[in-house]
Amino acid sequence: MVDEPHVPPYSAEPFRPPEFEQAPGRRRRRGRASRTAAATVEMALMMPLMILIVFGCLEVCQRLLLRQTASVAAYETARMAARRGASMPQALERGQTILTERRVEDGVVQLIPQDVASLPTGGELQVLVTIPIAGNSSLSYVLPTEGTITVRSTMLRE
Repeated sequence: MVDEPHVPPYSAEPFRPPEFEQAPGRRRRRGRASRTAAATVEMALMMPLMILIVFGCLEVCQRLLLRQTASVAAYETARMAARRGASMPQALERGQTILTERRVEDGVVQLIPQDVASLPTGGELQVLVTIPIAGNSSLSYVLPTEGTITVRSTMLRE
């Protein structure tokens, strides 16, 4: 006859070797309550940092959008001014229209040289777009609002 291995009867308690038993006189912690308390403390410490990071990312994205708006306005103004037969008021109006459509306040579009009609074919013209940060930033929790965003675009006259 073959001896079958001895299988202890089923018990609801998990098996613990004797060396892992709790030392006498030491209080046993409630596991779930201590984990909940630790998670609450961690959340209280990390939540302000997470909020700071989220608002910082939003502000950086907003600044990048302002810079992109200035770049598009400068390029479109330069493209309009570089055409044959284009006038300075038409080109400046194109740049201001782009800034207005994108809800930019107090943006300034400058054309250098002032008289584009006298510029010879192949002559260099520059457009300078300046946008103040203070009036165009709906979020100002993390980054400073002083200063301006300035973009310069250069093209050759056709």
